[in-house]
Amino acid sequence: DRLFQLGQVEEVELAAVPDSQPHMDGELTVQSGLMLLRPSTRRFADLWEECCGSRRPGSLDEHKMHEQGFFTEYFNDGIPGDGLGGVRPQWQVLPARYNFNVRYHLRPLYQGLTAGNAAMIHFACCKPWDPSQRHFAPPAYVQLYLAFARTLGVPWRPGNCSADLEREKEQKAKLEKIMAERDI
Repeated sequence: DRLFQLGQVEEVELAAVPDSQPHMDGELTVQSGLMLLRPSTRRFADLWEECCGSRRPGSLDEHKMHEQGFFTEYFNDGIPGDGLGGVRPQWQVLPARYNFNVRYHLRPLYQGLTAGNAAMIHFACCKPWDPSQRHFAPPAYVQLYLAFARTLGVPWRPGNCSADLEREKEQKAKLEKIMAERDI
């Protein structure tokens, strides 16, 4: 598949599908659900310095869309001073079929994609094994996942995604604060 040739033949350092929400606004942001990163200890060390070391400007939470914003900003063509003595590389946009997010399957980015022609199905914020999220995915995709898991012999047990629960609590608190400030 062409996906695995990018890092070896074309020397692409980061390739990803854009996130579908900013895409609707004409903005390209790395969707970090599936990323192709070219292995490089030098690049890793520079990324580490940028997000956790001496060049860290702040928390990842301060980036628009957290780690997705960080990767988008870091891999933006033409920004000098990558800590490696050069210019930061541009991330390459992959076709949406490489990260088909079923929760948002009706967004323009995914037009024409189905389980039959997608290379990777992503259950972002709609995990089939999480009873509180399962209903966000179209039932056909939940059934597809369950059939896949059964075929592989994956033991089935529902469970909550604690990271998603924490994010939902934070979002709810922010919304309640905004509503209180606006006296809604």
